[in-house]
Amino acid sequence: MQNLIDQRRLFTLLFGIFALLMLPFLAMQVTAEVYWSFTDFIVAAGLLFMFGFTILMIRRKVTGRITRLSLLLLCVALFCLVWAQLAVGLF
Repeated sequence: MQNLIDQRRLFTLLFGIFALLMLPFLAMQVTAEVYWSFTDFIVAAGLLFMFGFTILMIRRKVTGRITRLSLLLLCVALFCLVWAQLAVGLF
């Protein structure tokens, strides 16, 4: 039964990534201001998958409440830093 829950969470993660990646794809159809290449979609999908999978693993494996919260906040901060670097090159 635990395996079914893990598959459901993985499916939810993949569906969420697909839904998020549809936003720039649809924006590209409406306006010329948004332009993503195929490589941009692959990199974004990989980054989102690694972020989501890391969140799932932290929630599943880490038992301490403070430790879990600290790791989740660190993961979110690192995701935001990497996303900003890839988007506009802050560093």
